[in-house]
Amino acid sequence: MREKLLMNSGWLYYFGEPSYPLPDGKSFDKVYRNTRAENARGPARRDFDDQDWRKVTLPHDFVNELDVLHKDYELLHVKDRGSAWYRRYFRLDETDRDRRILLHFDAAGIKAEVYVNSMLMYRSETSSIGFSVDITPVARFGDDLNVVSVHCDCHEYEAWYYEGGGIYRNVYLVKTNALAVDTWGTFVKPVRRTDTLWDIEIDTEIYNNAYAPETAEVVTRIYNPNGEQVACLGESQAFASQEVTVVRQKTQLDAPMLWSPDQCNLYTMMTQILIDNVEADRYETEFGIREIMFDADKGMYINGKHTKLFGFMSQDAFIGVGAAQSESMQEIKLRKLKECGSNGFRTMHQAHPPETAYWCDRYGQLLMDENRIFHASGIALEQMERMIKRDRNHPSILMWALYNEEDLIGTEEGTRMFRKIRALCKKMDPTRPVSGATSYGLLTEGAHADHDLLGVNHENCNYKAVHAMKPDIPVYGSEMGGFAARNTWAMCGTNGMPAAYDHLENDFCIGAYAISVGPFAITEVLDRILNPNEVWYLTKAGLNPEVPFAKLSPGWTFPDQELGKPQTIVICNNGDSVELFCNGRSCGSQESTIYRPAMFDVQYEKGELRAVVTKRGMPWAEDSCRSAGGFERIVLQCENLELKGDNLDVAFIKAFAADKDGNALPHITGPVVTFSCNEAGTFISGGSNPTRLRREQGACGGVRESGIDLFRGSCAAYFRSLAVDGDLVVTAKCDGCPDAALTIPRSVIWPVPAVQDMPSNYIMRWHLSEMIPYKVDEEAVIRESKAGEWEIVDLQGVPDRFVDMKPKFSMFVDNATPAKYKVEDVLYCVYFACSVIPGLTADVDKKPVLLLEGLDGISSVHVVGKDQKRASARQTVNPDWPGHRRMKLEVDCSQFQAGEDVQIWVFVSDSCRTSGLTWPVRWEYR
Repeated sequence: MREKLLMNSGWLYYFGEPSYPLPDGKSFDKVYRNTRAENARGPARRDFDDQDWRKVTLPHDFVNELDVLHKDYELLHVKDRGSAWYRRYFRLDETDRDRRILLHFDAAGIKAEVYVNSMLMYRSETSSIGFSVDITPVARFGDDLNVVSVHCDCHEYEAWYYEGGGIYRNVYLVKTNALAVDTWGTFVKPVRRTDTLWDIEIDTEIYNNAYAPETAEVVTRIYNPNGEQVACLGESQAFASQEVTVVRQKTQLDAPMLWSPDQCNLYTMMTQILIDNVEADRYETEFGIREIMFDADKGMYINGKHTKLFGFMSQDAFIGVGAAQSESMQEIKLRKLKECGSNGFRTMHQAHPPETAYWCDRYGQLLMDENRIFHASGIALEQMERMIKRDRNHPSILMWALYNEEDLIGTEEGTRMFRKIRALCKKMDPTRPVSGATSYGLLTEGAHADHDLLGVNHENCNYKAVHAMKPDIPVYGSEMGGFAARNTWAMCGTNGMPAAYDHLENDFCIGAYAISVGPFAITEVLDRILNPNEVWYLTKAGLNPEVPFAKLSPGWTFPDQELGKPQTIVICNNGDSVELFCNGRSCGSQESTIYRPAMFDVQYEKGELRAVVTKRGMPWAEDSCRSAGGFERIVLQCENLELKGDNLDVAFIKAFAADKDGNALPHITGPVVTFSCNEAGTFISGGSNPTRLRREQGACGGVRESGIDLFRGSCAAYFRSLAVDGDLVVTAKCDGCPDAALTIPRSVIWPVPAVQDMPSNYIMRWHLSEMIPYKVDEEAVIRESKAGEWEIVDLQGVPDRFVDMKPKFSMFVDNATPAKYKVEDVLYCVYFACSVIPGLTADVDKKPVLLLEGLDGISSVHVVGKDQKRASARQTVNPDWPGHRRMKLEVDCSQFQAGEDVQIWVFVSDSCRTSGLTWPVRWEYR
């Protein structure tokens, strides 16, 4: 059966490129051994010395740890963000030998290489979209641990905006039967046939990893949003060895429950593979049934209902964690956009985490799913294919977007590139339109002929001109500024409307996506810690015109030095007239629209402001606020709808500066809030200042306390919710205020199935003596114990000490070099290492064994512990074909226990051509 295990904990991390010795060429044997299958070098090797590396928990964005201001990321060509390595040890059971084993990364970047057991298994050339690595051929089982090494290269850049680096999304270990549904291997295509009857076409990609053909039955069950089974299909088929076979099935549903932005109905499909009536695999797929049609003159229709798109977009970054976001952060962001009236979201300008589409399905957000790089190379096409396969079952996906503001789009080569990528999109998903976000070349003659939809970035004054030039292509705003009161997004504004939204009134315009969380402070509706702001209130008013709404912004609390000075107050509302009162006195009336709300300059005096909004001559809405007192309290707030105690969920906690009555103080900046939590959580990071994206104090593992500056009255802290009994209790301290505490109940306390953390089982930091030209007194060497002064070496073949010491030492050595010793002389060298015997098993009947994977030449090995404990073994013969028969040696260490410190001594003579400790040494349990 299928297992999907979270693999976020237990990673070792190193920023930069650790040094390591390279083969020096003295011995051809060293060079030769590094050209075989396990030919990875340095940190990619399974036995690399990572003892001093930092331990982190994923997701982890190492770029976010650099002390770089956000504005500097806009000049990435002068910023080298470096590179980093991640390593992780994991165990596969003996029972996994006949299964298919995958490592699945939700993303790693920017460029990433994945090594498993010293072998390069996958290379990702760009960021943001996940990939699966089939490690079945190189997997090790039982106490023979596996080692995955991931190199993330961020020296170059892809994006002009903030771009994270590292393993900044979840990683999973996936185990399946040899015959199983492939990664993202299902595609459900609902097609309306009549008013009520729908065809449901299903493609299922099944991979047979066995080395023989197999026959199996594929059973597909469909459940409606109420959990009722509405269809069951069965298909028996033969599956060729080592191939993907597509199984096509079809059924019909009468009057299904449709998905729309207002009714987010989701169906579940369960795919089973039965071999001889025994279940071999089970794979679940969520999908929705809806029909979206576009008319070049009338706009968009969803299930026959005319719908105007008004959505938002954001870059894939969060203050304090960068790209290493949790699912809860995605949910909170999309929920807050939904609350202000959004029905769409654009992934600006790359594929976002898989949780984005999951929550767009549930919050009715029409998703513009955007490709990262506009290339037609095989590398870029493969990434586009992965993005489509990952997301195509989500009913929220409105379109596939291939580019953002590409210079080439108006050229002949740009047209050919678009056609190439479009052809792939239509092959992978013929049900959705293909588009792009155009700025350059918008009015170029002949451009966009292959676009199903034409996205316009910002050029508000050109919508009618575009429609006139290209009347057969539906048009939408792929990027635009939002409502703005104090500032003007007026690239080509008309009719005096500062927000330039009048083009959305055109029937032919499908709608638009506005910037919501990004670098453009004028139009953000949420700040970096997801606080609604003035633009959010204006947007809420504008997108819900018949729901009474009024909000005074920014309130009526300012520093005392502002007394008597005029303050600009905006009344965000959806009426047509506003009267403002200060301490009961009228400050006058103004007309108001959603594009140009009422704004009053009022001299600051402590007390009350009250706004009265009318519409069509009738009372419509009111809002009031009072001046707050001094800074005396910290108020804590949890943004999560629910919190699970599962070792994965993250509590999003905000702290607000407040007076004694709990009234917010938005002018307070600077005081430090120190966060901590009980044993039910662990601090991840936090932030406040929107100009600084980097991680604040703290790290991704074990840190429970951190100080974060208040910025404009608030800051945020994030806590991973652990799978232990009890509520999560978060505490905040700030000088001059009493401690604040917030108790957060957890809905579920149960760990997400995860891969067990394992220590390294390799012996590292080997010291090697100088060559010894006489019989070694092993006991004297151990007793004197001066090995700590010897050179630290890698185990990469014949030690240099023996090279060129005798004539004809090797067929690969230049015999013209004068030899120091005679052929009949016996030479020795000694290896030494310290180790703590790792705990690799809970089975008390198993005892430790030291395994030397390759020990050539007549040798002896001693494991020396405290209190005269010792285990020894000897290699008494030479290999029958030196260098081509891997001579192993095992040392029974059953008298030792896990956790004991031991010394390991290996005495080697030059009794054969390839003498030496020439392969990794590790612990096992037998």
